[in-house]
Amino acid sequence: MIRKNAFIWTAIGVALVLSSCDFLFGSREDDVVNEIFEEGAIPPDLGNGQVGYVPILPFWEGFSNPVDVFVGYDEMVYVIDDVGLHVLDQAGVLHRTIEIPGATDVTQDRRLHTYVVGRVNIDVGNDGTIENLAAVYHFSGTAAAGEPQILDTIIHPFADASRAITAFRGEEDEQVEFTGITTLADNTLYVSRKGPRNSTQAIARPDNAVLFFDEDGENVAFANDLSPLGSNLRSTWDITGITGFAAPPQSLAGISDSRDFIATLEGVGGGGATLKTTFKKILTNNTTKTNSNECTIRTNWQ
Repeated sequence: MIRKNAFIWTAIGVALVLSSCDFLFGSREDDVVNEIFEEGAIPPDLGNGQVGYVPILPFWEGFSNPVDVFVGYDEMVYVIDDVGLHVLDQAGVLHRTIEIPGATDVTQDRRLHTYVVGRVNIDVGNDGTIENLAAVYHFSGTAAAGEPQILDTIIHPFADASRAITAFRGEEDEQVEFTGITTLADNTLYVSRKGPRNSTQAIARPDNAVLFFDEDGENVAFANDLSPLGSNLRSTWDITGITGFAAPPQSLAGISDSRDFIATLEGVGGGGATLKTTFKKILTNNTTKTNSNECTIRTNWQ
């Protein structure tokens, strides 16, 4: 009888403990949480445009309109929002915040240097007029105990080697945007760019382009075989993002040394519908192969 009572009380105790875990693990009686579990239960091979994902709890909060996230080679988590760059550890504990105007994208190279796309205000003509220009901020020590250092700022149009002998274009240069960044195994930086000037006959490169920078921030080339005019599979028209194949973590086996990149485009189709296309670009010879909305393009640096 004593053993039976002990078993009953043990069972009741376990039930009470399990029923009181909401304060620790969060409650599942929430519309957002329920939706996540429903989506996470969808098989990944179901197709029909369904996307499944696994919930991570607790939710990380405290951001203002977050637009990008990147897990760095330093194993820190980088989040971009209206304020700028937030650096967190993998438990979600905030390490520091760096205010960056107009921040939209973040990445990191193998030296643990961090790059953030943003905007910069600068008086180009020293005439008291402030221009707002696209920029990539280059930091070191973003996860270190001391203060991070700004090593360089890549600013349009001055960072584009082809603009060295052309005049500043005023409002047209202010309309230019850097839309994405990614790094390669050798710390080369790719920057996708879009803007209003896209002549293929001009001395300067078109605004719609992918620029290549070496690890010292020098503009060494651009993707020259992609058309800046018209939305198609061989195009940089309305390019919205870019990523490469080198990615954390670093390992003894190494990481991909591919110079390929994947970019996203956005155009307008019939009836004003938005069309999103992904293409992969390989820097070798000039041949093209298409498959549905995916295009492999072989080209040369210039």
